[in-house]
Amino acid sequence: MVEFEHGGATPPDVSVIIPVLNEIEGLDRCYKEVGASLERAGLPFEIVFVDDGSTDGSDRKMRAFAERDRRVTFVKLLYNVGQQRAMYIAFAHCRGRVVITYDSDLQFHPDCLPALARKVMEGYDIVGGIRVGRQDPLFLNRVPSAFGKFLINRALQMRQEDFGGVKAYSRRLVDIMRRQQSPFIIIPAMAYNLSRNTAEIEVRHEPRKAGVSKWSVFSRMELYLDLYTLYARRPFEWMMVSGVLSLLAGLLLGAGILWYRLFVSTHFSGLIIFFDIFLVVTGAFFFSLSFIGKFVVRILRGRGVDPELVVSEVISDGRSNSSHG
Repeated sequence: MVEFEHGGATPPDVSVIIPVLNEIEGLDRCYKEVGASLERAGLPFEIVFVDDGSTDGSDRKMRAFAERDRRVTFVKLLYNVGQQRAMYIAFAHCRGRVVITYDSDLQFHPDCLPALARKVMEGYDIVGGIRVGRQDPLFLNRVPSAFGKFLINRALQMRQEDFGGVKAYSRRLVDIMRRQQSPFIIIPAMAYNLSRNTAEIEVRHEPRKAGVSKWSVFSRMELYLDLYTLYARRPFEWMMVSGVLSLLAGLLLGAGILWYRLFVSTHFSGLIIFFDIFLVVTGAFFFSLSFIGKFVVRILRGRGVDPELVVSEVISDGRSNSSHG
């Protein structure tokens, strides 16, 4: 296999970041097939495994990979921080000209890795995979993903066919993202906010062969709503517009009621007055809520955290460094 020196002047062509949470059954296959795919393509590479709080022994297996193979880096986190933040932390421990975020379940066939890398090398900052022959359950995965696709494209004001597919990023963009200190990390959204130099290619999608998915309908929906709230340019625009329209309708209806009482008759249904009050109160509520939400999001977007605080151990070049903990 092609090897390189971590401390040398020449970085590998490709870094593959693989976050792991209790995936011990499929780790050997993942390690072998990812390496074999990039080796066949003749691309110098490194694999960065990130243990996101595993409790099934996955960390011991990944540590063994790193201790015997200098192309493998193992990053152990103190506790579970979530897939996106785990991959973001790994950015600080990879050196490739192209950085690919990848899942250990191999549902994206490893043969897509060289194709994604070469597409980035053509000059793109972001290259995403479009799942062909998607094997996920319809209601648990594909329906929420379709809703998420609509929400994400609206939030980012762009058109992506498959936001949740495997992604490859240029070194330049990864270095920029590392400087984007944020309390919430959603890597693709962050990347698309920073660069529109993007492309998508079709990748083969396969059934999961080991382990179980850590995603649920609720966790997906939470991710999509976090993304919309944190990355949309005007996340509360619909609320503000609704409030203004409701308030305006209430004021116009109130003016009409006053005119009717002064010039036509003092007798009419109290239901109209109730409806007018409802419109005014609802409009004021949504308008005020949109302002509060805007300020809260602005504060959150301005806060930064140090992702390295949750790293307890790094094994690179076959050597362990536990000074991060």
